[in-house]
Amino acid sequence: MTARKRVSKKLKKSWRKNCDTTDVDQYLDNKRLEERLGKAFSERPNDALFTIDVKPDSAHEPGIMLSSAQRKKKALQPAKCFQSLEITTGADDPIVKRNIITSERRLKEIAEKLELKQNTFKRKDLLALKQRKETIQKGKRKKRNFESRMRLAKEVWDIKADPIESNPDVIDPQWLSQEAKDHYLKLTPYRRMNVPRSISTRPNQIASVQLPHPGLSYNPALEDHQDLLQKVAAKEEAERKREEHLDRVTSALFNRMSKEETEKQWMEEMSQGIEDKVKLDQVKLAPHEIKEEEGPDSNEYSTVNPPVDGERQRSLQARRREREEKKKQKEIKAAKVEKKKLADIYKLRFISEDIDKFEGKIQKTEEKRQKKIANAPFTTKRVGRNKFEEPDLEFSLYQDLTGSLRTVQPEGRPLTERFHSFAQRNIMEPTKKQTKKTVPKAKTYIKTDHRIPELAKIKQMEQRDAKRYRNRNKKWGKKSKVSE
Repeated sequence: MTARKRVSKKLKKSWRKNCDTTDVDQYLDNKRLEERLGKAFSERPNDALFTIDVKPDSAHEPGIMLSSAQRKKKALQPAKCFQSLEITTGADDPIVKRNIITSERRLKEIAEKLELKQNTFKRKDLLALKQRKETIQKGKRKKRNFESRMRLAKEVWDIKADPIESNPDVIDPQWLSQEAKDHYLKLTPYRRMNVPRSISTRPNQIASVQLPHPGLSYNPALEDHQDLLQKVAAKEEAERKREEHLDRVTSALFNRMSKEETEKQWMEEMSQGIEDKVKLDQVKLAPHEIKEEEGPDSNEYSTVNPPVDGERQRSLQARRREREEKKKQKEIKAAKVEKKKLADIYKLRFISEDIDKFEGKIQKTEEKRQKKIANAPFTTKRVGRNKFEEPDLEFSLYQDLTGSLRTVQPEGRPLTERFHSFAQRNIMEPTKKQTKKTVPKAKTYIKTDHRIPELAKIKQMEQRDAKRYRNRNKKWGKKSKVSE
């Protein structure tokens, strides 16, 4: 029998080292496990601890091929590799208040997020579903026909369908974002090209085909025809006033003179100052009439502030009067300031009126700006060098109206009207009729097979002689400068 080993238990370190606490740790581990799983095993009912097997073990069942619907359902289930990350504890939350969700809107958001997360497809899942479907179809196909052997042939005008949009039974596109679709199509032969935004939007809201004026009818009403003639006359009158204004501010400002009057005016302008100079030369001053300027004597001493003469000193009365005058001026100035303050008080009514006028002007300006913004979609913008101008209205006079389609004279051209419509809707740039013809200058040269060797040699000799002549002139020009 061995003697009992005695150790020191003086310090806490010795107690921890030499005391056996295995049973205590085991007891605490069991307690923690029960807390994680919920209640203690001794407090749970038998139904929660034991179950009665009714079906046989699934491990001994033969393998059965799942249907496509079952495979789809199984594909939506979470993967087994993520089961370790799920929360399996049944312990109660020590702080219950922080996890209570009473808002219906918040519960709805959480449910939507969970549903979206469960129904989100990954690229590998999509490819796996596609491969499974192709495998099933190949297994069902027993014989190959001519069409299956020609499947690899590519046609020029064959349109490739989008695999996501054309297979809604395999892939539900409503759960895929546009970014995921573009990324998938980028890695496949069905790459989607970027379409400019302007292809789906209109430059303005002007109608493509505008209804003509009722007065343009072959048998119009009297009021409509008169209204059309008034519009044409108003436009013509505005154009005439504009031309008159331009003539008035340009050509009419200058007087028209004959050639003789122009020469006479030019002579007078050029001879200005010549007669005065001649008169000054004729007048000769006499020697005794010339006076010398008297300058200050350089020997006399002078200062900036000369000494004050005793007789010219100001008296005490003059100084007193000057002080009283300054004091009086200060009082008058202060009285004016107080009077101005009172006048400003009485002017408040007029100031408020000015403020109201200013605010009214600002409001009118804002209304104009808002009206301009509202009418912007129905106006033509400037897209080129030329500004769009409304075409002239087509009209027929009263004597030209016949009232019958057989004898009516056509007005306007459909192609011209479509051309102006494109320019008005900013689809194309407005242009002007080009009356000046620009013919490019033709470049002349001699072909290689048409050249004469003798003439080419003569030309080279002439160029060489000219170069020597230029160099010699430069040389003699430098020598002459040095000699100078």
